[in-house]
Amino acid sequence: MAQNTTAQTTFSALREQLLAEIGTTTTVEQIRLNGNDPTTIVPFTDYLEEVSLHYSELLSLPYTKCNGDGCVACKISNAVTKKYLMPVYLPLTKTIGVLPISESKKNGKLLPQILTKVTPDTFGYPMSITSLVQHTFGLVVHPSPLKDFDKLQEIEVFLEQLNSGSVKLDSIYKSMTNEELAQQESVKTRLEILGLA
Repeated sequence: MAQNTTAQTTFSALREQLLAEIGTTTTVEQIRLNGNDPTTIVPFTDYLEEVSLHYSELLSLPYTKCNGDGCVACKISNAVTKKYLMPVYLPLTKTIGVLPISESKKNGKLLPQILTKVTPDTFGYPMSITSLVQHTFGLVVHPSPLKDFDKLQEIEVFLEQLNSGSVKLDSIYKSMTNEELAQQESVKTRLEILGLA
């Protein structure tokens, strides 16, 4: 007599198995816009994360996350830059990327274009971002949605992990503890000059 080799499962059990195989944390990559080629993105959510950063050519990391209260970079008057982080689908690599968006609302900047062109009605539509002069951008929405957009497993898995907290968009930027910052030669000197060492 033949044995029944069909196993029963549920969609949620299969999803849990898939997530376990992929790993508990998904790494996301920063999208870098350059002047050579347009970058094609496909928005799929209105979720944004806000991150406060310090930028300095004097630090070993050009961008480092602000440590909040007691932050050494704040103590030496290093300006804080706020960025909004937006997860998007990258159809050329079939991956999820994180688009950092400056808080500037000036004409030609990315934020005002994203706010007016990315809506639930345009989720699934490819958009091309072109880097222009003086840190301005062009954002063009393509006329047709991406084929089979609503069936993309990469987006489904990403949203599951985002909701569970196992993926953090701000992981595209490194952190330095206050102790690590204070050991940077330029920071140490600045602290001494300001009488904070």
